[in-house]
Amino acid sequence: MKHHVNLKYICKTLFIFLCAFPPGNIQAQLADSPWPMFRHDLKHTGRSSYTGSSKNYLQWVYPVGSSTSTPAIGTDSTIYVGSYDSNLYAINPDGTLKWKYTTGDVIESSPAVGTDGVIYVGSNDNNVYAINADGTLKWYYTTGGDVVSSPAVGTNSTVYVGSYDGKLYAINKDRTLKKDPPPSLGNQVHASPAVGNNEIIYIASRNDKKFYSLDSNLETRWSRSLLDSINSSPAIGSNGTVYIAADSLYAFTDTNYWVYSTPNENEPSITSSPAISTGDNIYFGAESGFYALYSDSSNKVFSVKRIVTIGAIGRSSPAIDASGNVYICTNSGLYALDTNYDVKWTYPIKDENASPIIGVDGTIYVHSSDGKLYAVGTSSAVVKTISTDKTSLSIVEGKSGTITATAYDANSLSLSDVVLNAAVEDDLIAIVSPGSSNTDTNGQAVFTVNGNAVGETNLSISANSASTLIPVTISQKSGLVVSALAISPSNLTVARNASGTITVKTLDAQETRIPNVSIKVINNNTSSVSIEGDKVTDDIAEVAFLVTGIEEGSASITFTADSISGTSTVSVIAPKTIALESTSLSIKEHQSAAVTTTVKDANGNVIADQSVSAVSADTSIASVDAQQTTDENGNASFTVTGNSIGNTTVTFTSGSATTDLSVSVVSGGVLTSLDIEPDKLSIILSYSGTATVTALDQDNNSMTGIDIAATSDDTNIITVDNSQATNADGQAFFSIHSLSAGSATIDFTADSISNSLPVSVLNTVPSSLALSKKKLNVYLGQTGTITATVLDQNNSPISDINIEANSSDTGIATIDPNKTTDDDGKASFGITGKSEGESGVTLSVGTLTASATVTVVELIPSSIIVDESLLKLSQCESGSVTVSVFDDTGVPIPDVTVNASVSKKESQHPHIHIENSSIVTDEGGESSFFIIGLRKGGATITFSVDTIRKKLKVRVNKARIVSVETTDNITIKVLQGGVPKSGVTITAESSDTDVVLVTRQKKTNAKGEAKFIITGVGEGSATITFTTSTGSSSLKENITVIKTAQLELSENDLSISAGTSQGITVTASDANSDPVTDTTVYATIISGEKNVEVTPSEQTTDENGSASFTISGIKTGNAQIEIGVCGMSEKFKVEVSP
Repeated sequence: MKHHVNLKYICKTLFIFLCAFPPGNIQAQLADSPWPMFRHDLKHTGRSSYTGSSKNYLQWVYPVGSSTSTPAIGTDSTIYVGSYDSNLYAINPDGTLKWKYTTGDVIESSPAVGTDGVIYVGSNDNNVYAINADGTLKWYYTTGGDVVSSPAVGTNSTVYVGSYDGKLYAINKDRTLKKDPPPSLGNQVHASPAVGNNEIIYIASRNDKKFYSLDSNLETRWSRSLLDSINSSPAIGSNGTVYIAADSLYAFTDTNYWVYSTPNENEPSITSSPAISTGDNIYFGAESGFYALYSDSSNKVFSVKRIVTIGAIGRSSPAIDASGNVYICTNSGLYALDTNYDVKWTYPIKDENASPIIGVDGTIYVHSSDGKLYAVGTSSAVVKTISTDKTSLSIVEGKSGTITATAYDANSLSLSDVVLNAAVEDDLIAIVSPGSSNTDTNGQAVFTVNGNAVGETNLSISANSASTLIPVTISQKSGLVVSALAISPSNLTVARNASGTITVKTLDAQETRIPNVSIKVINNNTSSVSIEGDKVTDDIAEVAFLVTGIEEGSASITFTADSISGTSTVSVIAPKTIALESTSLSIKEHQSAAVTTTVKDANGNVIADQSVSAVSADTSIASVDAQQTTDENGNASFTVTGNSIGNTTVTFTSGSATTDLSVSVVSGGVLTSLDIEPDKLSIILSYSGTATVTALDQDNNSMTGIDIAATSDDTNIITVDNSQATNADGQAFFSIHSLSAGSATIDFTADSISNSLPVSVLNTVPSSLALSKKKLNVYLGQTGTITATVLDQNNSPISDINIEANSSDTGIATIDPNKTTDDDGKASFGITGKSEGESGVTLSVGTLTASATVTVVELIPSSIIVDESLLKLSQCESGSVTVSVFDDTGVPIPDVTVNASVSKKESQHPHIHIENSSIVTDEGGESSFFIIGLRKGGATITFSVDTIRKKLKVRVNKARIVSVETTDNITIKVLQGGVPKSGVTITAESSDTDVVLVTRQKKTNAKGEAKFIITGVGEGSATITFTTSTGSSSLKENITVIKTAQLELSENDLSISAGTSQGITVTASDANSDPVTDTTVYATIISGEKNVEVTPSEQTTDENGSASFTISGIKTGNAQIEIGVCGMSEKFKVEVSP
């Protein structure tokens, strides 16, 4: 089919806002550093004054824990970054820890560094922190919500930062507010404020979709409503135009705005913050790739410079270096793009939400969701290991041999363009060339060793501190006449259905090895033994033959080279049993243990030289050597390595004999810290308290089986249990007993790691224990809170004192077991409903007790909300809707089954496919359904819970369908003044070349037409953009590529009698005629519905690509039936006779 479109006309809409403000400048109060804050500077240009790395060499990696916090760099090149472990990390330029500061909750905010070296960062504990350069607290300011926003530091060191309480805070350096109360923007302030000339501030309110401009007094200049939630931060161009992304990319001045929408109609909201080059080129990322635009502020339009398909991009925001190169992260890696937006290099940091920054020496720093801070730079790559293709080298005097070496970094990635040095210990015996070589694109370098004299020496290959040693043997020259065959072993025993190896060496009279000799093989008993055929010895004059036992018996194998022969006897026995020292094994994570198997025959005799294989049922938990050979005692030793915590089974097999080993992998990380709860403790004299100590590894995982010792520095005041081992949760509980009033410290130690707990013994006796509630109603499966307050006889709060709590019926309600009071003498306890009913909870401190009654009630579904009123899909496109269930008070209900159904008519004439028609709501009372468009038309889905119903309309639009490895044509026609225009160059570009390819460029013919060929590459959807050479006109065409290329029916037409049935099978195949499995096939009656019935209406293809349907005759007449997949169908006729 040809598509004729007129590219002449473009419709533009211009909105004008009349405002005027005088220009001006501000002086940034940021550190003189390469990257002092989020998006580099106050205007958030993302543009560095330093040139980034030209190489992808990993410098170092440091574990800082996962977070969306982007690093900042201080004047001394210290890197600062926040973490979900609640810490702000300071990392030295060499990748070592300088210090860390712990806040009260996770850190998503990105730090900023002031001129005085103070680091400012937000935390989800509602606070903004000012941390001195030595890691000590300068001050903190408490807001009314999480502080995810990244601070910006303006004139006079004023800190601008948003909060989830919906307010923008301007905090002076003396911790007072510039404006009190702070301006309210109505909803969560998620992004970082940008500060322009005259300290004009630009900031977005996340969920109410508003973008604000505030003056230096924090008064609103203007606000604009966008079409989607705003998660990106604004950026200010050289002429004062401000850019921000939401559903599209927006450009705002005080009087105008213009918008750019990505070509992908299904593009989710843009969360990447834009970057601005020196020429006002605008860069940002989206799910469809990297976008480079030019912002024409005179004409108020964007023009596309290039769209680069390098993977999906989420919150990752571009960094621009001084040379105009761009760095950005996608789900396929970290990319460096040159000034033409071509890929310079990549590094496998696969995180679409991580934003790179640029250091003074060009190092690119990335904080990834894998919990690591990466430094990728231009310095010589750090080679950690070197592997070679041979473990030793044997050559004849006067001859040469080669060694191929591969260099790897700390992440086992091969390193290109690094120098490997090679040297031999004794150059009288051998020499190597070249003496040094740069590795190729595969990280490999080839070295040639020449044999000078008979003897032995070693070849060393090194780089940095990494090296490897290869033994080299130079043997005497010979006349290259084979005089002997060295055959090993001379007697080989193998089990039935198992294999072994016989090695043959070719030697001359002086026992010098002779390479490249043909070895012929004769087997005198092929019923018992099979062996590989004739082979040629390799460059060290050896060749190995694989021997397999078929039936019990023996065979004599004769090997012949020239006129020289030798034999090896092969005996075939049948292994009967495999014995283990123990049938279970417990090892620590990342550690290994040896396991010995013993193989015996039916008479209990051990079997030597027997191959034993081993397979782990789950290699992610534990891995094992693939194969070993038994020694003379019938033993074969295997190494089992724990990879992650869990249980699996390792199966050992030899012939038909098998045995299983149960493997349990327990925590085995490196102990790095001891966490103590509480961090300080008060105990009433003559009473006891409890401290919980958790052992944590380098990844903050708890560690089991760790022995922790405890000592009191004053046993006259307190005593403590001497030692405890951590349980399965990595916790050890210590009882602390008070003897006299005063203060003491308990030191907890495990290995070389220690931490301490300050303890106060109070003479003060608690006088009252009060609860915030005497009665508490809790919904089933949800948690409520009761707060306890402890006062002394003067009604003063008692802090840091332990309160114990118990539930009278844990089957109905559970309560946190113990808590420590805060400075106000308060402690809050979570109470969770487990089943309907009533339970009592009792809290106690010393001799005081207080009780409350907890009633657990069930949530009854009352309403259903669907997040879409109309779902629009194209054929083969998948869409999702979220269905939420609430009770009559608006409380979301978890663990409720939501059913999705269509009408009987729709089920018989399907336009859509629902992937899962019954889904249980999650903790937030939500369930997500995925719907696929099959045929053009409409359908209605009814979502139901019990008797509650909610309907959703779905509209399926026709799509241009292409199959994988097939082609189609699109014809573009250009008209000028209604007349065809010839000689116009049209360029076509696919948004995803992994899905569809298109002819790059064509000129229109005399009819004004240009024909483009599109080719399906892989399943999915892509957009092809056609643009005229002037760039003034463009057209987009959406393409869907499916795997199915053809459908074949088992019957062309059917003739059946009324009251009878007949089956019909449809087979789906791809362009190579291979079956297409697990795809949905629908069947619908086009005409004659009263005459026939088709069951089922949908079916999934099997391993042969087939799906079967039953056609039943109802009454005499004719019918037409359509059977198809999305985008492709076949029709056939049915004649029903009496």
